[in-house]
Amino acid sequence: IKFDFANTPWEGIFATLAQGDRDILISSVTITDTRKQTMDFTEPYFEITQVILVPKGKEIKSADDLKNVTKVGVVTGNTTDFAASKILGNNSPKIARFENLPLLIKDLESGGLDAVVSDSAVVGNYIKNNSDKGFSMVAVPDFEVENYGIAVRKGDTATLNMLNEALKQVRANGEYDKI
Repeated sequence: IKFDFANTPWEGIFATLAQGDRDILISSVTITDTRKQTMDFTEPYFEITQVILVPKGKEIKSADDLKNVTKVGVVTGNTTDFAASKILGNNSPKIARFENLPLLIKDLESGGLDAVVSDSAVVGNYIKNNSDKGFSMVAVPDFEVENYGIAVRKGDTATLNMLNEALKQVRANGEYDKI
């Protein structure tokens, strides 16, 4: 398969698929019932939950504790946004929405946010690579288990079948476990 990677801002990623500018999306795209209405997904390739990234000195032990802070950061339109909105309300002034994760993390690092809600894989990787910053990850049962999938245009069964077969092969040959 010959392919080109195209880095696309999150807020426009689904439109690029619908318009035919992209053939597949593989960017921590969570499989949701709403998204299934406009695109098809491969079998899940990764299981995650939403977690809370907390800076040193902040006492957050549960999702309810988010109600007692000033600002909680999320990526706009991401399932993290939906998770925070479920707890705090969609129009809550406590939710600070960001275009992308790097901007969100910068604001947390500079003290502009009290916490961040994000995917467990993303937060785990951030903590691993920034252990000197004193951040911690709070896993809470309030957030549902989610799955990442590779998205294709609705009805593109040829691409969907090819990707599902490739996922099956990398699981069977042990490559998935190595990754």
